[in-house]
Amino acid sequence: MKKDQYLLGLSEGSREYWDVQLDVGRYKNIIHLYLIEVPEKHRGKGYAKLLMKRICNYADRQKCIVTLKPTAQFGADLERLVSFYRSFGFVFNADDNYREDIAEVMYRCNATESEQYYV
Repeated sequence: MKKDQYLLGLSEGSREYWDVQLDVGRYKNIIHLYLIEVPEKHRGKGYAKLLMKRICNYADRQKCIVTLKPTAQFGADLERLVSFYRSFGFVFNADDNYREDIAEVMYRCNATESEQYYV
């Protein structure tokens, strides 16, 4: 599998400039966000929001779906984290939004698919 140069650069840049751990990968038309970990001393500065905007904008340009599994494992409040992802258009992969082709807990369709799947 070939590395996505944009996502690789975004990961390396976030670590180098802000000390933010970003682990994101792409396979075909799915971008999977494994981790955004902002050190406590840098929280509240908008780094995660900026990274999410860049990932979502890139996904839209590439006509990709973004998937993720929110977790409190790294110190985040799970309810707040889910709210954060919802603000970018993520939905739970359940009920009316369920998609068999997506294995993760939450997903965000690209701009061209969004009206087709969002309820």
